[in-house]
Amino acid sequence: MIIICYIVPALICMSIRNYNSHCNGTHCQLVIFFQSMSFLKTQLKAARDAINSKSYEYAQELCETILENDSSNYNACVFLGVAYQEQELFTKAIGIYEKAISISPTQPLAYQGLLKLYEKTRSVQDIDQEGHFKTLDRVANLYIKSIWAF
Repeated sequence: MIIICYIVPALICMSIRNYNSHCNGTHCQLVIFFQSMSFLKTQLKAARDAINSKSYEYAQELCETILENDSSNYNACVFLGVAYQEQELFTKAIGIYEKAISISPTQPLAYQGLLKLYEKTRSVQDIDQEGHFKTLDRVANLYIKSIWAF
């Protein structure tokens, strides 16, 4: 058995070649793709740093790349929401915050981002302010559940 590993930007590609007798002398190959957790963590840190340095377009690119490889990454959704919000892409920001909430409904960051967005966009006509009240209600319920958990 020969194992060959080589790194691809967002993935580690592992090719396993097996020359067993039950393969009738033919070359059997199994290719397994899996995400490199350390790579995703590095990308998330870079996205956070880009947001802190107000490089929102770069943060957007990083988060979109992460989500292409891990569509259920909560932190990437939240960071992408911040990047969209700061670029005044409010509809996209609302959508991605809602996705983050659906991924992890008990985590507060997406709710906080969504509330901040609604407060920032009170005067923007395209934004449904009813969502603001719904989000406040969900945050209040989350808070009540956390109190009763103790």
